[in-house]
Amino acid sequence: MVVSLIRAEGGAPRFWINLIEDFTERKERERRFLHAQKMEVVGRLAAGVSHDFNNLLTVISGNSELLLDRLPQQDPARHELQEIRAAGERATTLTQRLLAFSRQEASHFKVLDLNSILIGLNPMLRRLTGEGIQMTIALDPQAGRIEADQIQIEQIIMNLVINARDAMPEGGELTIATGSKRLTGPAADRWGVAAGDYVALAVTDTGHGMDQATKSRIFEPFFTTKEVGKGTGLGLSTVHEIVQQSRGTVIVDSELGRGTSFRIYIPRASGEGKDLSTPPKARVPVEGSETIMVAEDDHAVRELIQKLLEPAGYRLLLARDGAEALAMVQQVRDPIHLLISDLAMPMMRGTDLANRLAATRPTLKVLYISGYSGRWIAGEGLARRGVAYLQKPFTGDSLLQHVRAILDAPPEACILIVDDDPTIRSLLRDVLQPSGYRVLEASNGRQALHQLRQERVDVLITDLVMPEQEGMETIEAAKKEFPDLRILAMSGGFGEQFLTIAQLLGAHQILHKPFGTDRVIQVVQSLLRQRTTGY
Repeated sequence: MVVSLIRAEGGAPRFWINLIEDFTERKERERRFLHAQKMEVVGRLAAGVSHDFNNLLTVISGNSELLLDRLPQQDPARHELQEIRAAGERATTLTQRLLAFSRQEASHFKVLDLNSILIGLNPMLRRLTGEGIQMTIALDPQAGRIEADQIQIEQIIMNLVINARDAMPEGGELTIATGSKRLTGPAADRWGVAAGDYVALAVTDTGHGMDQATKSRIFEPFFTTKEVGKGTGLGLSTVHEIVQQSRGTVIVDSELGRGTSFRIYIPRASGEGKDLSTPPKARVPVEGSETIMVAEDDHAVRELIQKLLEPAGYRLLLARDGAEALAMVQQVRDPIHLLISDLAMPMMRGTDLANRLAATRPTLKVLYISGYSGRWIAGEGLARRGVAYLQKPFTGDSLLQHVRAILDAPPEACILIVDDDPTIRSLLRDVLQPSGYRVLEASNGRQALHQLRQERVDVLITDLVMPEQEGMETIEAAKKEFPDLRILAMSGGFGEQFLTIAQLLGAHQILHKPFGTDRVIQVVQSLLRQRTTGY
């Protein structure tokens, strides 16, 4: 508040002016800015550490599994190995927590039934709380479903239960309840969410509670009231960040000596949730005799992959980096069926290695592995392109199953759509992708030729009238450089003349705009048959 006295000409007081400014909004912006800075710092730390840390965890967990598989059940060394493996799993969870609250880990959202998740977690939660705590789970059958990442929702529940358990060292009561709530304008504004229907999760304990000072800091990264070695300070930070990613909010009610209640509201979703009661899949054979190239700069990870795959019958070619892999491939005349490559290697990235090898071995399949976060992988465009990827640390079974599934999968045909009209590209993509094709896009001929040189393409669908480089030039250049490529020319102007010229230049099929979507599928299938059978 600023107060000013206004005087008359003779100096006598005339009136006062009071200026009052509300700093609430500015303080809130400052608080959010500081929080964002903390998240950025921790995010950089987490992303930087995750690669090397996950490499170490891959080696620890993988070798533990190998030794456990070799030892008889009665061997006394099994207990120590199981402890090592459990420590590796806890370290993996810690890394995921770091990445989750720093938003470096990609989320996999789907429609979930919160009640089903709690039913599935019930046995584990009771083991976590122990005999001194009476746990009650109250499920509202009308609570509804949410759209979220299942692993993250399970992590929220586990973190809140562990927090409640630690708040009741001498025992007490813990209640986990689901429900539904409609948040109207004022309540939604107060809690920073959109108005609408929400699914509620409440975790309430009868522990020692918190004072106001503690409650104001509980969502800060690394803040903890527990003894050294008893907590990381990441549990509630992770809860807060996951709920925000799910477009929800967390409400905390707590008083010293009166326990604590966490209420989480996540938007209600339409659609069917996943049936979590389905039986596990039967074990499929993972053995094989194919040749696999492994490009991995970490010696211990490379050696672990060798220990896992060679006993299953695979022949391995081991390379320390992309350059060594290229040199080895030039010396091998037999088929190489699969490339397993780390994404981040010195001198040459895994994607660059795969592209170089595809030029001479177009049928080579690829499995990328990496210790970097899933969000970094998404940023590389790999998820969009639909390539196979395995996050470190991985188990032996997971690696074997991925390898076998990739080798057994039929080859995926790739279609490149070239049109300067984004609506046409979008239409064709929506028609072709549900049929199992991988779809690439370019807005002109120059971009199309660049794509063709970067990736294996089976069918080129191109418009004829485009800026920068016309379809005619594109067909002529593509036919000369990629003789096995099948080409479909399409046009909506100039009648038959342009399409006839396109056929003379090398187009295998033509389409007149507008065309039916069924016709597109028929023509593409015909072109792929020609590529495979020659007629």
